[in-house]
Amino acid sequence: MGMFEEIWRYKKDIFIIFFGSLLSFYFVALGGVRIFDFLSLFILIYSISILKRKIMINKKIFFYFLFFSFFILTSVIVSLINDVINIHLPRLLGTIVTIFYSLLFCAYYFNRIESLIIGIKYTIYFHTIFFYIQFVLFNVFKIYVDFIEPITGNSSRNIGGRFNLDSSIRASGLYSEPASYSLFILTLMSIYIYYKKSISFFDLLVLISVLFSMSASGLVYLGVFVLVFFFYYSNKSIFFKLKIFITTLFLISFVYKVQFIDFEYVVDKVMNYEDSGSYQYRVGNTNDILSKLSDFEVLFGIGYANMDIMENKGSTYSALFIEQGYFLGSLFLVSIFLLLRLYKMDLIIIGFVFVLFFGTHAFAQIQFWLWILSLLIVSKHFYYERKNISVVA
Repeated sequence: MGMFEEIWRYKKDIFIIFFGSLLSFYFVALGGVRIFDFLSLFILIYSISILKRKIMINKKIFFYFLFFSFFILTSVIVSLINDVINIHLPRLLGTIVTIFYSLLFCAYYFNRIESLIIGIKYTIYFHTIFFYIQFVLFNVFKIYVDFIEPITGNSSRNIGGRFNLDSSIRASGLYSEPASYSLFILTLMSIYIYYKKSISFFDLLVLISVLFSMSASGLVYLGVFVLVFFFYYSNKSIFFKLKIFITTLFLISFVYKVQFIDFEYVVDKVMNYEDSGSYQYRVGNTNDILSKLSDFEVLFGIGYANMDIMENKGSTYSALFIEQGYFLGSLFLVSIFLLLRLYKMDLIIIGFVFVLFFGTHAFAQIQFWLWILSLLIVSKHFYYERKNISVVA
């Protein structure tokens, strides 16, 4: 099957995943749910409606989201106990939509892994193409294209500090900033490579785009990704891995020579991460915020959708421990671990998932559950494949 024929045949699946990945187009939003998320949901509902057979929601997934609903309800009650003045109702409604989307997504793709993977593959490729268009147009022709601003009215964060339109930018494609691009492209790649267990040349270009983004956090995620997926999970021979490794070094050396990347900036950001504003936003200021809270709030958080305390919550961990406290936050992390292990997911993949929790993944957004559930579906596929038994949703 040719590429265009494959795209046409699986167009609904590609639209579902691609629209569901457009996190940075945050206009007309309901809490954590954006307008393109709703388009993804509508296409998902339509795809389910035209199926010739009924779909069933997996019982384990259903009961997990039942637990998740009680978790959110408990955290809202904590907000009320803390005498909250402003509850962010759109976020609560958006979370309900996210749960509904997640249940339908899992039911639809539970036994359709090929469609899921193809949707993810082309979503990755489309994002990478937009990234390289922005990157090449500026670095070769000095033409700056912001894909976000014409639609949302908000400019992408490609310039600032030592980066300006006269010298260089940090490309981000269809995401608002390089860190978001790096995080979400590696999130999608974690699903795709987990399924393939091999790296193609185009996959290599995808990974190199993370380096081109000059995101310090992206560079850290990329290093962990390479260690986990490239060396451990590739089913190719050691000679193939060596060839890819040498090719990567050659490309990096070439990029360094032509100065497409400000390596000094990237190295400085990584080595002096504690002074980085992005580090403080994602992780560093969490303890400072918690130190201002009462003992009850430290244990159970300020509460879900609590707008009385507007602090930086730029990572999964910081959001959990500030909003849900150490007890409820840890309970959620343990529940995610148990859910992943329930579907026999390898511990090393779970480890990578928890590394990416240092990024801006939020469980109120469908992107979070699209990632987690897709990994579960892939892991389930391998488990039943090894057992050589059929799958029952």
